[in-house]
Amino acid sequence: MSPEQVRGKELDARTDLFSFGVVLYEMATGVLPFRGDTSGVIFNSILERAPAPALRLNPDLPPRLEDCGELAEAYSDAVELVRRRPQSGQAHFALSYVLRYAGMAENAARECETAISLDRGDYQFRSCAMAFEQIGEIDKALEFARLDSGSQWTTRRIPTILLRGGRTKEAKDAVEQQSRSSNELEEAYQTVFLGCASSTSSVEWTDSARKVAIDSETDMDAENHYFWEVFSSFAAKRIVEFGF
Repeated sequence: MSPEQVRGKELDARTDLFSFGVVLYEMATGVLPFRGDTSGVIFNSILERAPAPALRLNPDLPPRLEDCGELAEAYSDAVELVRRRPQSGQAHFALSYVLRYAGMAENAARECETAISLDRGDYQFRSCAMAFEQIGEIDKALEFARLDSGSQWTTRRIPTILLRGGRTKEAKDAVEQQSRSSNELEEAYQTVFLGCASSTSSVEWTDSARKVAIDSETDMDAENHYFWEVFSSFAAKRIVEFGF
C-alpha cells in the first residue's frame, strides 16, 4: 500500500512507482521493505521510515540498484514542485524527466504536453522526444526534437526517431542531407545511422558503433548515455534482421 493510499488521498502515478519499488526490493532482498505485526505498525513504517538499504541485506547486489532510491526521491521532489508551481512548464518537464527514467513513458509524455502548453518553444523540452518515441508517437517526438533544430543533439536524434518509427527512407534521407563531417566521431554516428537504414555490410557500421559506444562511456551527460543505450539495442536488432 502506497503512502497516498494510507492517507486516503487520490491515487496517481506515485502509487504505481511505489508498488514497483516494493516488488523490486522484495525480489532483491527476499524481504518486504515495510514490516510489522499489525497493519498500524506497517502503515507507520510506510509513512515515517525508510527501509534498510538493499545492499546491506544482500551485498551481492549491483551497487547501481541503490539508484532506485534516488529515483523515488527525485520523483517526490518533482511532484512537490508541480504542486507548488502548477503553471510552470519547467516543473512539469522535471516530472516528465523522472517518469521517463522510471519507465513510465506514457505518463512522461502527458507531462511533456502540459509543459509545452505552458511554455511553448522552450528548447530544453527537446528530450521529451524520447518519451513520445517510446510510445510510438513519432510525429510528436519529431516535433519536440525540433525545438532545438540545428543543434548536434537534434541532428543525432532525428534519424533514430525515424528509424525506430519504421520510417527508414526518411531516416536515410535525413542523414544523407547532413554534410559529411570531418570530425571522426560525428562521421561514426552518421555511418551507424546509415547502416541501420540499409542492408549493407555491417563491418564498417559495427566498427563505427564501437567508437560511438566508447564516446558514450566517457560522456558526462547522463542523457547521452540513455540515448546511446536505447539506440544500440535497436541497432543490434537491425543486425539480426539483416542476417549479418
